[in-house]
Amino acid sequence: TGVFFALDEEIREEFQDKDNKSSVRNDFASAFEPFGDATFTFPALIGLYIYGKYGENEKAERTALLAAESFLVTGLFTTVLKTTIGRQRPFSGEGADIFEGPSTSKNSFPSGHTSSAFAIATVVANEYEEVPYIAPIAYSIATLTGISRIHEDKHWASDIVFGAALGYFTSK
Repeated sequence: TGVFFALDEEIREEFQDKDNKSSVRNDFASAFEPFGDATFTFPALIGLYIYGKYGENEKAERTALLAAESFLVTGLFTTVLKTTIGRQRPFSGEGADIFEGPSTSKNSFPSGHTSSAFAIATVVANEYEEVPYIAPIAYSIATLTGISRIHEDKHWASDIVFGAALGYFTSK
């Protein structure tokens, strides 16, 4: 996180450079952003749980419950950190080093979408560790969720890295 904190401004400039923007990149970012959002995640987890419960698939049921628990615990940690630290989002026009302390608006650090995506990816990867392609797919989706947040100018790169670690270690 510290290394990325030192590079936050440069990374943002690269992502926000008009020459680097394209409709393909915009569409790509839009496709992965929902994976860390509760309005997408909770219905998906409920669906997985129902599938597991009524399809008599204990692993799917357990995965849904563990993922929901990890999502909620990670969300709690993320919210406490965001409101305590009060780091401004990149689009606010303030620098990456602006931390205003306790605040309830425009809080950037850590990324909630990324921490949630990594929390769920970690549960899925652990529960389905015998399937060789599940972990790379789960962590790729989580990583692309984080990158989409940088692309949309909602987070600094260090917000993403810390959010990923928070989601991973909370689920572990």
